[in-house]
This record gives sequence, structure tokens and C-alpha cells, in this order.
Amino acid sequence: MNRRNVLVGLGGIVASGGALLGTGAFSTVTADRTVTVETSGDASARVAFEATSDYASITNDKLEISLTDANIDGTLTATGAFNIINNHSAEITLDGPWTTQSNNIDVTLTAQNNTLAAGGTTPVDLEIDTSGAAANATLNTTITITATT
Repeated sequence: MNRRNVLVGLGGIVASGGALLGTGAFSTVTADRTVTVETSGDASARVAFEATSDYASITNDKLEISLTDANIDGTLTATGAFNIINNHSAEITLDGPWTTQSNNIDVTLTAQNNTLAAGGTTPVDLEIDTSGAAANATLNTTITITATT
């Protein structure tokens, strides 16, 4: 028997043994783990909100934007209506701008920076467009702001 035959034979044994026994990989694992979650209000969470204008306030630990008596067929722009603060230890990316619309009232929130370093802050501009809105039209909605690391 020469060296070539020995190597081919050993290679065949290893290959057939792997096919016979499989790779040892698995497709499903179930394990019990403990998870602890603590929530914080908007002023002190990892992604915090800070009211910086007359249109924004923190009520019941949540940022609220409120405008009454807006002009019909008008546009209100508030630069820096509130701040978003990154209290996380890593850089975050914001998914804005954020919009909502109802009763011909359009609201757009635009962060001045969509990337925030750890400890960074960005102002958020508010635009409310009431073009086509009827007298006494209202908008009461929730806008979801998503931040990713």
C-alpha cells in the first residue's frame, strides 16, 4: 500500500464518518432564562425626551405636544420643540422624520441630527400644517420614535 492509497482511504473514512454521525448542529433549543426590565419615564430613559418649547411638556412621564387654536389653512413651524437625548452607552440612529395625519392636519417631527453619540442631544423641529382642515378639526394621535444602536 502506498502513501496515496493511505491518504485516500483515511479521507474516505473521515467523510463517511461525518456523514454517518452528522455535524452535531441542532435546529432548536429551549432554555429558561431570567430577564429583568425596568422602565423609566421619558425624561430619564435610555432615549430621553426633554420639553424645550411651549408646545411640548412631560405629562405622566410621557412627552406630549399640544397646540390649541391653530389657524385654519396655516402652517406652524417650531424649531427645537423638544430634545431627544441619548442616555445609552452607545451611538444611536433615529428613524425619522416622523409624520402623522388626520382630519387634514399633518404633523411632522424632524430631528436635526439622526445619529446621536452616547450622551448626545438633538433638537426636534415640529411642523403642523392645517391646509384643508375644517374649523374645530382635531388630531389626537401617537407618534412612535424608533432608535437603534
